[in-house]
Amino acid sequence: MTTHYYLTEHDFFALQKNSVSHLEIHKKKRIAFTVVVEILAIFYGILLLVNVFPQQNALYPLVGSLIIGLLLLPFIAKLYQKIVLRQTRSIIKTNTKWPRKVTLHLSESGIEFHSIHHNVTKHIHVAWEAIQNMSEDETNRYLYFQTNEVFIIPKRNHGISEIDQTEINRWLQDRLHIKK
Repeated sequence: MTTHYYLTEHDFFALQKNSVSHLEIHKKKRIAFTVVVEILAIFYGILLLVNVFPQQNALYPLVGSLIIGLLLLPFIAKLYQKIVLRQTRSIIKTNTKWPRKVTLHLSESGIEFHSIHHNVTKHIHVAWEAIQNMSEDETNRYLYFQTNEVFIIPKRNHGISEIDQTEINRWLQDRLHIKK
């Protein structure tokens, strides 16, 4: 089965948004970021409270800064995704490789991905067994086949007919054992 479509910067941004919440590397970075920022929040909370209550018991600034740190924790945890997505958005604005024409071929042996942009051709063939993970959002499916390599397959629009979408769904369900 072969289909053609265009990938846009919106698809790439959606991929980054999905990757932040699904990839193990982002989970580790998010945890490290949260710990470091939380430690900084507690440290600056201690400095602030020591200056506000200079003659009080030394336990007050420590307890107060821990309370401040705990109150900030939900905001700090969400901050990592916002920073990564803001960086991605600024990179996309300066990048001129969109839209990109893609040819996707699904076969018994695997998936072939062929894209062309400004006379640069990218051709990838991946066996079904090499696909490590699949996730999806409301607009795309993401097939992860290496640490940082992903096939983006749109669910609708982008020039893919309804018949092709049904065929893609069938191939993915059969080969990746996805329950719908």
